[in-house]
Amino acid sequence: MSEHLILGVDVHPLGAHPAGWRLGGAHRDPSRDAVALRRIAATAEAARIDLLLFGAVPPGAAEGGRRDPAVRHRVDPIAAASFLAGSTERIGLVASVNAAVADPVAIARAAASLDVLSGGRAGLGLACDPGAREAAAHGLDPRAARAGRQARALEFAAAVTELWDSVDAPDTSAVGAGLLGADGVRAVEVRGEHLQFAARFETVRPQQGHPVLVHECAAPEMLPFAAAQGDVVVVGAGSFDDARETRALVRGYAFEAGRDDREVKLVARVLPVIGETRAHARAIADELSRLLPVDDDDPFVATAGGAGTRSIAHLETVVGARLPADPDAIVDRATAARFDATGEQLLEIVAQRTGRIVGGDAPPTLRHLVAAVSVPASMIVGTAADIAAEFADWADADAVDGFLVAPASVPAQLDAFAFGVVPELARLGLVPDEYGEGTLRERLGLAERRGLPGVPRF
Repeated sequence: MSEHLILGVDVHPLGAHPAGWRLGGAHRDPSRDAVALRRIAATAEAARIDLLLFGAVPPGAAEGGRRDPAVRHRVDPIAAASFLAGSTERIGLVASVNAAVADPVAIARAAASLDVLSGGRAGLGLACDPGAREAAAHGLDPRAARAGRQARALEFAAAVTELWDSVDAPDTSAVGAGLLGADGVRAVEVRGEHLQFAARFETVRPQQGHPVLVHECAAPEMLPFAAAQGDVVVVGAGSFDDARETRALVRGYAFEAGRDDREVKLVARVLPVIGETRAHARAIADELSRLLPVDDDDPFVATAGGAGTRSIAHLETVVGARLPADPDAIVDRATAARFDATGEQLLEIVAQRTGRIVGGDAPPTLRHLVAAVSVPASMIVGTAADIAAEFADWADADAVDGFLVAPASVPAQLDAFAFGVVPELARLGLVPDEYGEGTLRERLGLAERRGLPGVPRF
């Protein structure tokens, strides 16, 4: 078992916050992502972070959110992980795919190759969100794809792992029968409801047997499948109480699937905003909110009826009150008095993140509230010591096994985490001073796997 807090970086070269790329000094040129990716990897590895995750479907990337540069201008996750395999030595490289639409044969080969070329540092992330555009791009009916995503994801994981298990390790002795014997590669035939194919896995067996399976299918209805399949399950949680409840559910589902529930690692995705002082951190969070583009700023979106969660119209449904059409309108006491309990809670969140208080010298605007709604990830604002203390509280409560950190901007916020928060965590004894030995699976304290408990073979 892993004896330290698992730390990962959710890689977004343009920043995980929708306005992160707009901050001064932030990376904002997708054509130079190669430079940004190398810097991200070097920084994370210098800080002894366990893994980098290259997401297939960014969290919060609803159809409206796909206008954001960080969503629209992304390199392929497997290509990004493979690109960094040669320039890194210890850090894990997890490339995510959309299990609701991806080709299992191509993905199994790519993940196995990445594991071999990286020396046993690969992971395969499984996202399960067939949005309308994603489904249409693969010739699928969006409604049918979403309805069948659970069963399709289950078949996808079973097919990929069966392909990995169908090849033996090569016999490298001089007298070996051509490296693989007659039974060294077994044909795999899949006849499922969603997947049908016959293939021979003509790729070297992954060094880890199974690259680490990281489940991003964290919607409540997907948790049983994540617990049955995943080595690591990524969840979003607003507090450690939420995380602890989710952990209990995941462990229960894992036990029902015939697994040792302690082997499933729960990692919370968080978006920290780190400053030299708490006031500085709040100022950064305030600037991110101020720079957030909302749907109401975009005449095309407003007139085409495409406004989504990042709009005044949606905010009205959240706070239970009619609001001015101007996103930069100040929320005064009269406006706040009309808010329901959810709206009052939203004002508290804005105050905690930005320091803006209704009736104060710097009151919040509607844009600040839209930002709080549209960035629902666990957004922790404070100094490096504050962030480390929050992580320690979650760990002490046995709520999580680690954190997947999504830096709001690159490089500033990644640097603040790597060289500010991580040393604090080391001082608290929550992370090691050096990388451990072995493969990524071994360093995370994960058992060797063959087949998937609770997943039928074809």
